[in-house]
Amino acid sequence: IYAIKIIVLEPQIRESGVRVWANERQLMGLRKFVEFVVHLYVPWWLQCSISAAAPLLDLELINAFIDYKSVNPTISKAGLNSISKKHTWYLCEELVPLALYSDMVTVEDKEMIADRLLQLGFDRDCCKNRDVRQEKEGALATVYGKSKLPEVPKVTGSRLVDSVGEDSVMFFNILKLNTSFLEK
Repeated sequence: IYAIKIIVLEPQIRESGVRVWANERQLMGLRKFVEFVVHLYVPWWLQCSISAAAPLLDLELINAFIDYKSVNPTISKAGLNSISKKHTWYLCEELVPLALYSDMVTVEDKEMIADRLLQLGFDRDCCKNRDVRQEKEGALATVYGKSKLPEVPKVTGSRLVDSVGEDSVMFFNILKLNTSFLEK
């Protein structure tokens, strides 16, 4: 917040004749930081606690970083690199169906996700990241492995449906969710 205040009030500070605490190079860096925070980070951060919207928000953040390349290629590259290593969990096949429960996702996108899920079918045992059934305490148990983080798109235009795959069905199977609403 202080960085934003400094940049917003900088012209008035200069006019007042008060000695500026920073040189031009430092102010330029602060401007770039404020630009990044205001345009990319804050909008995403304010909504990040809405888990049903997380797949959409993460995809929008990736697209914003891709578009930001025209403003600041260095920040764009660093942001995409960071996202690709740690922040694509909600875009993995198992969690992208959360988007069906978000008010932020368009009806068109929800319909495309539903159509893709229905094409895959719910009547089979799926899961690429699942180990073979193992006996655990006298009962059969399915052991699921760690999800593979999806690749970060290189160009804007990716949609949530692009992340739907055979493991997306697992979301409904594990939670024992009724999927009849997908056919409407």
